[in-house]
Amino acid sequence: MTMLAPTSARPLRMKLIKRMKLRPYSRRTIEAYVSWICRLALFFHCCPSRLSVENIHDLQLDLIDELELS
Repeated sequence: MTMLAPTSARPLRMKLIKRMKLRPYSRRTIEAYVSWICRLALFFHCCPSRLSVENIHDLQLDLIDELELS
């Protein structure tokens, strides 16, 4: 089952997928976006819709440190 499978998707995820399909994004791009949004939820232990810009910046800084990016 892929990340785009409707049986495993929550309403927010399905809304995102539908909007991206209308753009039209490729299937791989949609899967990448959905994957990163799932990582956001796991990192913060909450629904991505509850996150602030500051939360996103915290994750970006954590990834920069973890991956030693500049």
